[in-house]
Amino acid sequence: MSNIKRVISMLLAAAMVLSMSTFVAFAEDSTTNEEAADAVLSSAAGTELASMPNDDVQYADAYKFDYSMGLFEMLEDGYWQNEKVTRAEFATIVAKMLKANTAGYPRYGSSPYVDIDASNFAYSSVCYLTEIGILSGDGNSEFRPNDPILVNEASKMIMCALGYQDACEITNGGFPNGYTTFALRQGIYNGLSLSYTDSMTAMQMAKMVRNAMEAYLMETVVYRADGTADVRVSDSKTLLTETYKIKNETGYVEGTYFSYLTGSEVDLENEVIIDGTCYQFADGYDMEALLGYEVNYYYMEDVSGYRRDYIAYCEPRKDKNKEYDIMAKDIVSLTADKIVYNDANDKEKTLTFDASTLISYNGKPYYELSDVSMAIKEGHIKVVTHESSTKASAVMIQEQFDGLFDRYNKSTYQVIFQDSMTVSLPELKFDTSYHTGLTLDGKAISPEDLVKNDAITYCVSKDGQYIRGYVSRNVVSGTISTTRTEEYTAGDYQVVTLAGNEYVVSAYCTKEITSGFTSDFQITYDGRLLGTNSTTSTGGNYGYLIKFASGDDAFSSTFRIKVLDRQGKVSEYTSATKVNSNINGEEKQWSASDIINSRAFDDRQLVVFDVNSEGKLKSLYQAFDYTKYLDDPDTLDFGKYYDETGRYSNGLIGSSAIEDSTLIFKIPFVDRDRDEDYKVIKKSDLSNGSYNAQIYDIRKGVANVLVIQDKEPNKVSDTANTLVIDKFSTAWDEENQQKVLELDGWSNGEYVSLKIDDDVSQAESLTLQEEKDIKSLVRGDVIQYELGSNDYIYTYRVLFNYSLRAGTSKYFEVNQDRQSNYKISNDDLYTLFGQSIRVYDYFMVETTSLTDKKYYRAYPTREINLYIYDTEKNEIIIGEPFDIEPGNQVFIRTKNIDQTVDMLVIQ
Repeated sequence: MSNIKRVISMLLAAAMVLSMSTFVAFAEDSTTNEEAADAVLSSAAGTELASMPNDDVQYADAYKFDYSMGLFEMLEDGYWQNEKVTRAEFATIVAKMLKANTAGYPRYGSSPYVDIDASNFAYSSVCYLTEIGILSGDGNSEFRPNDPILVNEASKMIMCALGYQDACEITNGGFPNGYTTFALRQGIYNGLSLSYTDSMTAMQMAKMVRNAMEAYLMETVVYRADGTADVRVSDSKTLLTETYKIKNETGYVEGTYFSYLTGSEVDLENEVIIDGTCYQFADGYDMEALLGYEVNYYYMEDVSGYRRDYIAYCEPRKDKNKEYDIMAKDIVSLTADKIVYNDANDKEKTLTFDASTLISYNGKPYYELSDVSMAIKEGHIKVVTHESSTKASAVMIQEQFDGLFDRYNKSTYQVIFQDSMTVSLPELKFDTSYHTGLTLDGKAISPEDLVKNDAITYCVSKDGQYIRGYVSRNVVSGTISTTRTEEYTAGDYQVVTLAGNEYVVSAYCTKEITSGFTSDFQITYDGRLLGTNSTTSTGGNYGYLIKFASGDDAFSSTFRIKVLDRQGKVSEYTSATKVNSNINGEEKQWSASDIINSRAFDDRQLVVFDVNSEGKLKSLYQAFDYTKYLDDPDTLDFGKYYDETGRYSNGLIGSSAIEDSTLIFKIPFVDRDRDEDYKVIKKSDLSNGSYNAQIYDIRKGVANVLVIQDKEPNKVSDTANTLVIDKFSTAWDEENQQKVLELDGWSNGEYVSLKIDDDVSQAESLTLQEEKDIKSLVRGDVIQYELGSNDYIYTYRVLFNYSLRAGTSKYFEVNQDRQSNYKISNDDLYTLFGQSIRVYDYFMVETTSLTDKKYYRAYPTREINLYIYDTEKNEIIIGEPFDIEPGNQVFIRTKNIDQTVDMLVIQ
């Protein structure tokens, strides 16, 4: 549970008792700090922090203060924008100011007013306040809950809550003048300009309520014998001190979890050092922004469950602090005794330092400033002054570094950037020994929340232990219309015009931004242009180019692509007439016809692409190898870019390290027009084993994307099915409503008919003389084949060419000493050509093995697919071993001696 939520609805016992005359008096309170603390810890479960007004909204500090005290927890999100406060709402807030337990009211079972009942959210509060004498209605038995409350009505309720009821009635004539008079004396209207008969906005009400929370309580009203009364007001007690057990102090913020100015450090994110004392604070406060400030803070002592006194609310002292935020480019010089800078009017200004000035660099005290000027590329310096407008009390140097997020390495706790890693940027790590924090739109996020292309601007202390970063997902789309260079003391800054606005280009932007360049551009949290998502292979929508199609028209002014993106979606796009690309190393806008003619893109490659608002392809880049820019890539122990087959096994592919977050495109090369065959998976999804893969090393040193080739058009498994060809025929494809070529023959002892894919391809045969176009196959030929997802033959390899049987080029080997026509694959595929030597009565066939000159025996008890080709009858039948005679020409194919055998006998 967050700390601010705990303080929102503190249920501390009210130090108020009701006398017989209905006067609310304040007795000596016996509630202890520890009891009050227990109430803080137990009261705010389930509450949500509502949106708050911006600091420039009038009375914003008052609204935030009241909210932190739990007074506004029942109001809807964004209530501060309301133009009126109703009587019911204000009654509920007053009851909360008193920390009253209104459960059980009305105590006598009936509503005191005819126009409000238990269906109204304020019912119990109105009943409670009525029964203790703070409310009395309008004299007509009505409360009018939905009417706007007037200032004088609110004043009466507040002054009664502060114990002033008798004083207002006796000494100043009661309602309304008695109450408004005392309210004016006690500062209830301070900072407000309102007539007593005006209604109030939510923000005006917030200011009045805060004033009331810090106003002094009425202690006693002493009646004299002559009928007059002596009013005695406390000089120290307020609702905050008595009911909430909260003290108010002023002090100097010296340190937080992410940075400190003196020698004191804290080790919890919700701790702060003020004047040398460590406090815990509510989660909603950005104490880092208050570093170096004099502040007012409200805290509780002895908070149960906490090791520090607890700050419920903190704000800068407006009368003390003045801040100067000086951007790096505006710094003229920074030395040990002063900072010279150019202000918004380009006038040179100076702020001086002395021995009392506290200086920090990226979170830690800094003692290295000298007479030599210090320069920073990006960032800013915040200077806070207290007593003098020209003498710095605190100087926070924040040199910032920019990077585009690629991934988070969980094993090293390190954020990996797309273009630089740690070569040119300091490490951004989340190890427990580091004080690291990232925020996105003001909310803390974890490294697991980061996504590709997040722009991260961060600071790192000299020792690397203190890191604070700001994440931006802001993107601006368009074409760069103009560029110019501005000269500053800190260096030259590029300024570009994009979509009608000017942007300063970050010094850490690795892309050369030129006029005419079109893309989506990443913008840092403070509005600087950092990079694009389509100019390098590390940004944007990288994916697998399934198909590159030439011109859409006769002039080739556009082209088409079919691509599998990193989310696993297959999409088709038509290009714009001009497309950003990196053809032959030249990166610019190319015409569609130039890209087509360059032949830089073809099916089956990794690309980076981007689409404009019209859905047209506006960027297409080839995958890139960044390791060639490293001085010594081998020092990374990962190797370089792979554009040929690698082997995946046991966490490594080749010599490139593969992280669990690596995207893997699982590609069926042949079925490239069937989307269901394409997949995007993670390394962790792969089972143990080896895979053929292409590796694209698009982040320096570590492979980020793999392409696993499930099915290649020129590869066939050595254990694929065998088919003895009988004939060709024509079949009807019902799904595609067209005629297709069909191949008939024997496979695994059965007669089968298999359709042939239009994209069918021939794999490498065992010998060149066996290569044969599929339409040239004849009866008796033997092929291996594999089926695609549509059950069509998509690739084949000729094992036996019948046209080259015995008598023709000695295709069948009969001499055991000759092995010229024999080959064994890497997977121990035995393909034997020869003659049967002898046949035994117990049905065993024996033939020669040309590799080891031993006999190969085929038993009928084994899995034998035996085919007999009777050349005289011109027929092929499924045979048995006893059908074979010595001298028959024999083709045998098997993976291993004792496994399935495919045998063709020629008679």
